[in-house]
Amino acid sequence: MTPPAGNICLSQQGGLRVTIEGVEHLITAPDVAYLLGPGAVALLQDPDPCPLLIGNPRRRTGHVLASRYDGDETPHLVICVHPGKVYLAQTIEVREVWAGRLDICKVVSAC
Repeated sequence: MTPPAGNICLSQQGGLRVTIEGVEHLITAPDVAYLLGPGAVALLQDPDPCPLLIGNPRRRTGHVLASRYDGDETPHLVICVHPGKVYLAQTIEVREVWAGRLDICKVVSAC
């Protein structure tokens, strides 16, 4: 049995904290609002605040793609973590976490 890949929960800054295989990533609040629409893209970023303190942008660690809504499939988010690992999370669960109605949602490996 394979252990779960990770989870998504609300961050203190209003975005989402994505933890995959013990490594934490951040999706900012503006990116989350955009991401929950069909076919959108958001960036995963390093949650370390040190670059911000010296005036540099956060390091990008991957990206998230929203699935299209034109099929019978369950809407999901495709989470791509550099270098080349792919994970999935259900869009409805992520939306509930961001709204504060769920504490956490599951991320599973796509490969």
